[in-house]
Amino acid sequence: MIKAILFDMDGTLLRCDTYAMINAYLQALSIFAAERTNIDPRLIAKAVMLGAEAMVQNGGRGYNIDRFMDAFCRKTGLPAEVSEFFSQYYIERYDDLACFANQDARTHGVIAAAKARGFALVLATSPLLPELAARKRMRWIGLDEEDFSLITHCDNMHYCKPDPGYFLEIGEMLGLAPNEMAVVGNDGKDDAGAVVAGMPLFLLKGYDIALDEAPAEAVRGGFDELIAWINAL
Repeated sequence: MIKAILFDMDGTLLRCDTYAMINAYLQALSIFAAERTNIDPRLIAKAVMLGAEAMVQNGGRGYNIDRFMDAFCRKTGLPAEVSEFFSQYYIERYDDLACFANQDARTHGVIAAAKARGFALVLATSPLLPELAARKRMRWIGLDEEDFSLITHCDNMHYCKPDPGYFLEIGEMLGLAPNEMAVVGNDGKDDAGAVVAGMPLFLLKGYDIALDEAPAEAVRGGFDELIAWINAL
């Protein structure tokens, strides 16, 4: 019996060109950091990407943020205290990326359908960024943070998508078994770990990615099909 639905954020609830937003984010963050460290922004960008890869490869060896900072500091030679300018960026400049978020009223219809069924809701955004970044993206599209039992981020998770451990860790945090959770995403590669973990998966069309890598078990469709799928869980 399904008790919780795990919703991906970027490209799913937040309708956007994920790659375009990531590229703009990386450029803005690198310039912001370079201005405060006198390090070439190209090196900052490389270090951020190395940090992101370290989080993806984490596999439960520590919190994602610690894996990121280890890789970032090794590449740049900066001390761990440099994390303060990351916090500054999310507070001062992250909202500049709100222009990439497309408002879609159907997103709220999906959330309403899930709530009406009594499911616990999880914002299962890939935990590569801090909690503040996830909460800001929710605000860009008018999501109510109180509707979600859990928001995954780099400070509270030990795995990243597509590792099945990411989905299983959410279950551990909620006290639920894999067959008590369902997942909604848009990425055939990143969200495939849900199927490996034993959870039903719906891939939402529109901003879908890597559908050629999607597991055969995944259900695909638009918003109407998603609501029907939720009502049938």
